Amino acid sequence: MRGGLNMIRLDWVPKPFRDGDIAGEGTKKLLGTSLAAPKLFLRETAQNSWDAHIGHGVIPEYQMRFVTLDAPRMSVLRNFVFPETFPGSELAKVIRRSRVSAIEVHDRGTTGLDGPTRNDVHVGKGEPTNFRDFILTVGAPRDLEYGGGTYGFGKTAAFRASQCGTIIVWTRIRGGEGFEERFIAISIIPNFSMGEKRYTGQQWWGRDQRLKDGMNVQPIEGDAAHGLGTKLFERGFGEQETGTSIMILDPAFDDGGQEGFVQATADAVARNLWPKMIPGQPVDKQMKISLIENGHPVDLAAGWDDRIRASRESCLTAIRKVQSGQKAEEAFIDVSEIRCGNPKQLLGHLAIAPCPFGSDDELVNSVTLMREPELVVCEKEYPDLQNGRDSWVAVFKPIRELDNAFAEAEPPTHDDWKPDSLERRKGTFVRVALRRIKEDLKDYLNPVDDDVQPGERVSTGRLAASLDVLAVGADGDLASGMPTGRRSRSRGSKRRASVEVLSQELLPMPDASDGRALTRLELRASAGANLMTVTPDLAVVVEGSGVIKDAEQVRVDSWTTAEGEVTAAERLQVHGGDVFYVDISYPENAAVNCTFRSEVTK
Repeated sequence: MRGGLNMIRLDWVPKPFRDGDIAGEGTKKLLGTSLAAPKLFLRETAQNSWDAHIGHGVIPEYQMRFVTLDAPRMSVLRNFVFPETFPGSELAKVIRRSRVSAIEVHDRGTTGLDGPTRNDVHVGKGEPTNFRDFILTVGAPRDLEYGGGTYGFGKTAAFRASQCGTIIVWTRIRGGEGFEERFIAISIIPNFSMGEKRYTGQQWWGRDQRLKDGMNVQPIEGDAAHGLGTKLFERGFGEQETGTSIMILDPAFDDGGQEGFVQATADAVARNLWPKMIPGQPVDKQMKISLIENGHPVDLAAGWDDRIRASRESCLTAIRKVQSGQKAEEAFIDVSEIRCGNPKQLLGHLAIAPCPFGSDDELVNSVTLMREPELVVCEKEYPDLQNGRDSWVAVFKPIRELDNAFAEAEPPTHDDWKPDSLERRKGTFVRVALRRIKEDLKDYLNPVDDDVQPGERVSTGRLAASLDVLAVGADGDLASGMPTGRRSRSRGSKRRASVEVLSQELLPMPDASDGRALTRLELRASAGANLMTVTPDLAVVVEGSGVIKDAEQVRVDSWTTAEGEVTAAERLQVHGGDVFYVDISYPENAAVNCTFRSEVTK
């Protein structure tokens, strides 16, 4: 009978020690402790969900729900799911309670845990093994090209999120005769003894199917699986849905409690899964992501500056275009090739965007490292390159042909690249990439400004990538549609400048209703000449109108000299090393390109 009424008692199948087995404590430590629990749990489960998406134009969904199991559901746990367990375990204590907190993790638009339900059955190459990789194996190898994670290690992250080391799994797959459901519970606890026998601490609740050469546990299936799943889980499956639901019993919320864990998870979504949430991107790049706490959606945008996120998204978009053979035209984005010299090899691309609006935000001044799944590996910081003035964000992604080398450099937590763990050639590629990224950032933040050439034209659009300068709209946000003239560059390119742009400031207009904006640039003349004349060449780009060089549209409002004198002249004479200011007036919601011609006077 459907509707959740057909429920059966599950068999308890603890694993006895055999030669070569890992004790429960060792299994849970495989992922290490380098990440906070919410971040680790989110990253590993979301990566597995993405790797399992079915494609074919279907956007996969990932959802985490924070729930409380009431007395009726606790009764189902005690009487049907865990009718037997080791008496001294934390699980035995948990199931005696009348109410218990839990986390449900759901993915839909995914394959579900398909494949054989026995670990000793051979399958052909390319055949799915998702069930046994997640349920029966720890540390299954990554067998998905351009995949993000592995089911074995992702499972360990789920156990670490439970104080009693216990999860419940309900999955729906598409089989040969239609849809099939599977239900099983798993626990990893410290090893224990019963009678004269030692057990590893790994245990399952399902159907105990004894074999001549040892134990075997199978999930319950069909109506019985549906009955337990619908009784326990807050969210079920739609008529045509496939996917997996995992329940984490008694979550390890630590000192911050559930509220702190939820907020930490929301922050982790913003910092780790943003590539999947870029508005308007192709369907095959998207993922629907949501958090639900006690029936209410959690705001995933809180604590995340939209402008910083937009800059990162623009960096990734530019890299996607370059790596697909297109021209990157994102405003203010500097895209460079990261190459290895010996052996000669293109490794990937680095995109950098300036962020003057986020100079004090911890989300800036770091490089987002990612691979082909476009899930964040880590935010790599370079504290020795910080100068207290320039703020930026950057994204690096290797080319598809080298994705496997960078994947193999990741530890089980997928949160770093460790080139020393690889064979020589692959290790060289990863090691050189990390070094070249740092060198490019140094070049970006410290452009060459020696050897001033008379009459040299220096564009703040070009300087923007290294010196914290952007055209802005009236509200201080980045304007769109700005053709910077930037192109992908190889390492070794040099920038020359006779005018260094130190900062920008959006100024209030005397008449706030005239539809114009006023931006002040702080400039410094190169010390390479005693006296020079600086002449601006200004252009504005209004969306849909192209470049406009019209003094009524974009113009110098005034100059302020190093001595504090204000003038409305068309050009300004300055001494080498002088710091001076120019106020530029332009239509709001437009992008501005400022090019300065420097003429050495003497």
